[in-house]
Amino acid sequence: MQELMVSTLRSLPVFEELDIASARELASHCEGVDLPQDSVLFAEDEPADCMYVVLAGSIRLSCLSPVGEPVMVGMAQPGSVIGEMGVLDGSPRSSTATAAGHAGVLKVEGASFLAMIRSGQPAAWSILHVIRTTLSERLRTLDSRVDHVMTTAQTSGAMPGEPMRSAVDGLHKALGGKE
Repeated sequence: MQELMVSTLRSLPVFEELDIASARELASHCEGVDLPQDSVLFAEDEPADCMYVVLAGSIRLSCLSPVGEPVMVGMAQPGSVIGEMGVLDGSPRSSTATAAGHAGVLKVEGASFLAMIRSGQPAAWSILHVIRTTLSERLRTLDSRVDHVMTTAQTSGAMPGEPMRSAVDGLHKALGGKE
């Protein structure tokens, strides 16, 4: 069974640089999770003690709006890493992850992943590179969406009320958006 996990790990882009010994070590701290449709994998504000790699299906990522309504912020497809931000910085989950249909994920224990990084294994740096690229892409997508919302609101003359405008402007500037 462990050799199947090692093979699965090494077939994923985020872990393809792992040598056999590193893959075996990481596999001993991983577990496959089967998710029926609409199953919640993790919830916003929960402690982040692990991260996941989507193996099959799709995982819907959502956050609660200021009025408590869920807002979809992304969709993770096979090969995507989710839940890594909290593992890396110790913060709670920033979103809720729900199976959009039947899905399968690989659960990676956060402490084991962090130990791999601390030990200086070259494979850990490859994994961090993939995670950094993923986070950069997410930030660019969010920045683009905020730019679009601001441009649409300004050109239509339908700017939001002052509290909302201040919040959106603050987010827009924090993301390096255009004036």
